[in-house]
Amino acid sequence: HDHFGPSTHQQVGLYAGLIVEPAGSTWVHNESGVQLSSGRDDGGPTSWQAAIRNGSNSYREFLLEFGDFQHAYEPEWDPVCPTEALGFANPTFAINPPGRKSTVPHHIFEKPEACPISGARPPCPEAVSADDPGLTVVNYRNEPVGMRVRNPGTNQQALNRPGFEDPGDLSFAYQTRTDREDPDYNLFPGIKAGVPSAGPYPPLTRGLTQGDPYTPVLRVQEGDDVKVRVLVGAHEEEHNFTMHGLKWLLEPANSNSGYRNSQNMGISEFFDLEVGHMPGLQAGQTADFLYKPSAAVEWQWTGLWGLVRLYRGRTQTELEADRLEALPNNPQGLEPVDEEDYEVSTRGKTSPSTFDGVLVPNKAIATPTDPTQTVAVACPRGAPRQTYDITAVAASEALPDGTLYYNWRDTVVQRLDDPDDPDLPPSSAVNQGPLHDPTAMLFVETADLDYSSGRPVLRPDAPVEPLVLRANAGDCIEVTLRNDLPASYGSGVGQYQELDGWSGVPMIIEHFNSNDVTPSLDVSLHPQLVFYDIRQGDGSNVGLNPAQYGKQSVSPGEMVTYFWYAGHIETTSLGIVATPIEFGAIGLSSSDPIQHTNKAAVGALIIEPEGSSWDLTDTANYNDEPENRRTRASATIRTPGGGLFREFALVFQNDINLRYSGEWSGAGGTEPVMSMKVNEDATENAQKAFNYRTEPIWFRHGYKPESAPTRTREITDFDDVFTNAFIGNRDPVTPVFTADAGVPARFRVVHPGGHTQAHVFNVHGHVWEQTPYIDDSHEIGDNPTSPWVGARYGHGPSNHFDAVLKHGAGGAYRVTGDYLYGDYVPWYLVNGMWGILRVE
Repeated sequence: HDHFGPSTHQQVGLYAGLIVEPAGSTWVHNESGVQLSSGRDDGGPTSWQAAIRNGSNSYREFLLEFGDFQHAYEPEWDPVCPTEALGFANPTFAINPPGRKSTVPHHIFEKPEACPISGARPPCPEAVSADDPGLTVVNYRNEPVGMRVRNPGTNQQALNRPGFEDPGDLSFAYQTRTDREDPDYNLFPGIKAGVPSAGPYPPLTRGLTQGDPYTPVLRVQEGDDVKVRVLVGAHEEEHNFTMHGLKWLLEPANSNSGYRNSQNMGISEFFDLEVGHMPGLQAGQTADFLYKPSAAVEWQWTGLWGLVRLYRGRTQTELEADRLEALPNNPQGLEPVDEEDYEVSTRGKTSPSTFDGVLVPNKAIATPTDPTQTVAVACPRGAPRQTYDITAVAASEALPDGTLYYNWRDTVVQRLDDPDDPDLPPSSAVNQGPLHDPTAMLFVETADLDYSSGRPVLRPDAPVEPLVLRANAGDCIEVTLRNDLPASYGSGVGQYQELDGWSGVPMIIEHFNSNDVTPSLDVSLHPQLVFYDIRQGDGSNVGLNPAQYGKQSVSPGEMVTYFWYAGHIETTSLGIVATPIEFGAIGLSSSDPIQHTNKAAVGALIIEPEGSSWDLTDTANYNDEPENRRTRASATIRTPGGGLFREFALVFQNDINLRYSGEWSGAGGTEPVMSMKVNEDATENAQKAFNYRTEPIWFRHGYKPESAPTRTREITDFDDVFTNAFIGNRDPVTPVFTADAGVPARFRVVHPGGHTQAHVFNVHGHVWEQTPYIDDSHEIGDNPTSPWVGARYGHGPSNHFDAVLKHGAGGAYRVTGDYLYGDYVPWYLVNGMWGILRVE
């Protein structure tokens, strides 16, 4: 890319890529079979998609280059000639321009009336972009989730039909469908409603259907080896690339580098994601896998996602309109599948006696005529079964006081204003804790619920924390998910009420932001790394999958059962080969890519060493209740042979909306907590937490987060702010993990979703291996080739890792005491992302 003017050149797409292929290979276009780089004067033709012919090592290859802060403009309308005029970079029509201002909680952002520094009329250009302007693109294209659920006539969310039938429901934003309120999103990519021609660009690939995204569709066949080359062309933010249902080694040439389903990357970086053999479908003609060059909510809102479309056999791609070039090592495009190799189970399941009986099997998954019919699931026959029964509930019904407390102290906080700043924040001067969220949604184990009142209430000893599940390497994980959220929106009894907050997304449409879309009442569980059937086990409603196989989320009153295998399954001519893999920490997310992380609908799945067991006897304080509640976030894991280690699951949350508990004159009953003054951008705003707990420094000090930095710099007593004495000899409310000195200990750290911010996790006084994997990454252990680190950077949405502390708790000298853990980045540390490792 060009370094002369990074804020002007890169942001308008001046970047490119070069791929060095294996010696002796040839490459042709992935669809047409035309020879690439075949002697044309300019070196072409070239393409972002190719079939690399290299005998038995042939593979399909896709180059994805993406960027943020992409300049973009709304079309201009000429009243004399009422056709859309394209090709003009008119700053008046700039999308998400610099200089935007924070406004009332509902809109969050507005275009400026005057530039913030000069006072001149907009536009407000920057020499170096710092105001997060524009859009995101992958291969110069995007598909904004926000636009897919919007009604352009009202500039509101298109919620007018229940659940599965509603095109504005965020749980179905990735679905290929033709009934969206904006007609442009119901057509073939590249076609515009009311325009007879194909628009500015033709569809990027063959094999597309109406309602598919405009972004690249990666077309592959069963049994293909696939490599995705990723480049970051522009510009500022860090991103975490992820792909549903697929995994890769961190370093393709290093078999002990560990399996990944998330890769952090920033400007100028490149990565080779070698996902290996594409799996077989068992049934059906195609299946769609979701990929996200950046998994953050704001970049999903602005369109940074696409599909991997898998075809079963050559018959699906022989017609010219759908043609796909065959690979020499996979000429039939078909994986041999024998259902006798797989475990079977019933799709429909009955409700246990602890339930009130209103839940029914998800009709899209259960067999309508015979709920006892057995089907093959993505587990090898005879695999040990780990079974869970989970229910989604609303904090307003299930928790004491009808809310989720993130910090239950009643600390009084005041706003520190700068008298020279005429623009005061739209907030109260004084308020107080506890800090809480009455709109939260939680995944809990069904046995932890009491239905004696007719609605779900969490039992007094049950954990109040993100869902934490465990299974052993080689287990078949059976998870039944029930949805017992309120069945409708509103402020009445038994309804789900949404409230405005300060967690925003980029202003691609003015006055249509995160407070204008309601969280989906459909929920799901989507895992990383484990093997599953994309048609049933992904937990996402993606592309053509819902129309072919049914939805994978559940509406209120429904249930579904997912099957995941803790390892990898490879299909061969002799049958399947199942390999148990100790993956370690895995994130769990839900079907709504914008609002569910904001509502705490997140969790973790930990794959332990094969044959392990765990003691779940730890307890934790919640809301200063007389008796501690159980916790599953910390546990003692016992491995075969008599070994053990302490385990600490840590779920990052960075896009939550918290509220004060004091009086407020605004709407919504209680005042939403504003973002810190340095965190007003859509990539950084909202509040932060670990495991439904937060311990902000501003809260401990008694000032509000929107206070002017010129005033907070006057505060000098920060040297003892982490001590218990600072708040009356009390522990922080964030997790206090305990371990005896010298005992092996592992942090399991996940970030299921949220804002872009790439956190830097650290534990004072301890180090760990960056890649603690052995036996071809099938186990976690002592890897002599791994670097030792004391911090893990790039921990953004979808990331996951394991910090296996060298020498155990307390280090090599087994030093007892309290060790600080948390986010090293100052503004996230100040926003509550820290806790204590107590070595005893």
